Amino acid sequence: MKRLVILLFIFILAAVIRLWQLVDYPSGFHIDEVTLGYNSFLILNTGRDENGNFLPLYSQSFGLDRALGNFLLIAGSIKLLGLNELAVRLPFAIFGLLTIIVFYKLSLELFDNKKFTLISTFLITISPWHIDLVRASSEASVSLFLILLSQLILLKAIKKNKNFIYYFLSYFVLFISIFFYHSALGFIALSILAINIMYLLTLKNAQVKRRITLTTFILFIALITFFIIGKGGAARLNQVGFYQDPGVKNEQNKMFFEEGPDNTVQARLFHNKIIIYTRAFIKNYSEYFSPEFLLLNAGLPPRYTPPSMGLIYIIEFAFLFFGTFKILSSKMTNFHSILILLFLSPVVAALTYEYTPNVQRAFFMLAYLVIIIAYGFYSFMVTQKRMLITVSVVILVSLNMIYYLHQYFIHLPVHNPFSRNDGAKELVSQINELKNNYSKIIITTDPESPYHFFLFYSALDSHKYQRLYASNRNPGTGWMYEGNIFFSSHECPSKSDADSDKNTLLVDGSTCGFGKEEMIKYRLKKEILRKDKSVAYRLLEPKE
Repeated sequence: MKRLVILLFIFILAAVIRLWQLVDYPSGFHIDEVTLGYNSFLILNTGRDENGNFLPLYSQSFGLDRALGNFLLIAGSIKLLGLNELAVRLPFAIFGLLTIIVFYKLSLELFDNKKFTLISTFLITISPWHIDLVRASSEASVSLFLILLSQLILLKAIKKNKNFIYYFLSYFVLFISIFFYHSALGFIALSILAINIMYLLTLKNAQVKRRITLTTFILFIALITFFIIGKGGAARLNQVGFYQDPGVKNEQNKMFFEEGPDNTVQARLFHNKIIIYTRAFIKNYSEYFSPEFLLLNAGLPPRYTPPSMGLIYIIEFAFLFFGTFKILSSKMTNFHSILILLFLSPVVAALTYEYTPNVQRAFFMLAYLVIIIAYGFYSFMVTQKRMLITVSVVILVSLNMIYYLHQYFIHLPVHNPFSRNDGAKELVSQINELKNNYSKIIITTDPESPYHFFLFYSALDSHKYQRLYASNRNPGTGWMYEGNIFFSSHECPSKSDADSDKNTLLVDGSTCGFGKEEMIKYRLKKEILRKDKSVAYRLLEPKE
């Protein structure tokens, strides 16, 4: 009964932290969320994305390849709630809550101990990393849920000698996860290969071994087929792979040059791609286990995480080491597999260079980190049977959590609102109020063209969009929207898109400035400010 009360408290706490004021925090509705929402709206009503593609495995929007599962998920939410911010964010938050339930069951299967299970479940409930991403519409949160569910089914199948259908179901759920987040494909392939080899070497039941081998073979065929047919994941890796890093390219060219013109063989021997790429990978990979990433500044992109805050609590770092030591000194195969999964989790992330170390690409680390930390907590409390020590640890964890929540709800909205497109929603509202007063409104492309915000917040009819704009919009040269709104291809329309028509409103980006030269030509109609009082947009009218 006491355990059930504690569990109920944990789940209520998890729901409150993940659902309370979900629309308002994180502050600002990011361009990724807006494009996801409107494309889901299009697919719901027309079956096609913003580029006119019918149910694409990957839809390219704002330079990103997003997997189809996300659009279908949000389309269902929009059907129930309408096209709004809550409809986009709520499904990911709900999957975050479901993850905690699955994580509880997985912890219980790993180590049949109720105290350990409660500790691990509580730690993922208050995890900064988990809270940050599930509240911010990260598709990795859905993939994490499916991966953990798959591992739970597989573990039950092995422990209880279930029939073949359980193994197939486990790997089918695992395969479905790649329809939400492309980075899951690489992690799945590596983790299944490594863990299954371990189980095949340690298990004695020949029937279980045959089932694992057969289902693994089927899964790899499915993964290879998906990789060949669904080119989005490969295309995205080609965009952000570390071999595209200008620093890596520069190092390779510079080292060749420094060897001198007559030492080509020597240059190829010492400065070839294998050596340079290996060094780049090791550097990237090591960052994911650094105190800077885990404890202090949480990595990139900055839109996900509050300032001066890591991904785990400082108090947890000591227990991470202690838990790792206890696992290595034990003979429990299940816990050894957790270590393997932890070290494999950031491999795909380490193959990229954009926004690194990346909190989303390495998100699969979280569950295994929490299990190891929880085992460290549990082992410490078992060996230190003093209530005072236990209470002290609980107080320190609580203080860490209070600090995190303060950073998240107080500082994140005003610390770096630029990274969350703060002001774009206000721009749409302002232009919709003024658009009938001008013959033409020319809008900046700083920090990116805000047309997705107009589509989303105006709930432009899906069929109208497909008919008029899907194939006709041209971000490269600018394009006209709804009669008199022109989305420019320049950051500063006041300098690049000056119009002879005096009845024109120009919207400049924040980088354009408004000095004496601009004051001579234009009248400042309005400034749209971010929550930190910085300028997001300036609305300018030409003077007579």
